[in-house]
Amino acid sequence: ESPADAGEDESAPGGCDIGAVLADRADAWTEALGESGMTLAFRPPAEPLVADFRDSHLSQVLDVLLSNAHAYAGRGSTVRIDTGRSVSGIEIRVSADGVGVSEDEIGKLSSRFFRGSGAAQQGTGLGLSIATALVEGGGGTLSVAAARPHGLRVTLTLPVVAP
Repeated sequence: ESPADAGEDESAPGGCDIGAVLADRADAWTEALGESGMTLAFRPPAEPLVADFRDSHLSQVLDVLLSNAHAYAGRGSTVRIDTGRSVSGIEIRVSADGVGVSEDEIGKLSSRFFRGSGAAQQGTGLGLSIATALVEGGGGTLSVAAARPHGLRVTLTLPVVAP
């Protein structure tokens, strides 16, 4: 019997299997990134990670981040997805070693309708603001930082399921 048949919301908070959602999204994006001359490096979690977060929201947030990397990192870039635990919860890091954005624009990237000065592609400037709202609405945080030596890193910190 499927969760839908049982009347359960499969995207309800309380048991998001981080590894499964990440593997699904990595699988979905590998071909598109490859066709654009980019590489996806996904390192599955070393241990089971279960967040108190909706699977569907995590999928949507990852799609925003991977779509942005696809659109802006550039040919030859590597997009990395990795995870870990921190004192704040479960961390998911999505980084790309593309050109990145200027330091003065990083703090504005999650503002509605903001697009970096180097954004040549079409877009509304809403993706990161929606992703931030989904993460914060689920009790987590989303931060954007420069990746060294170049590129961008987005870190999601999600609440762990209480024992």
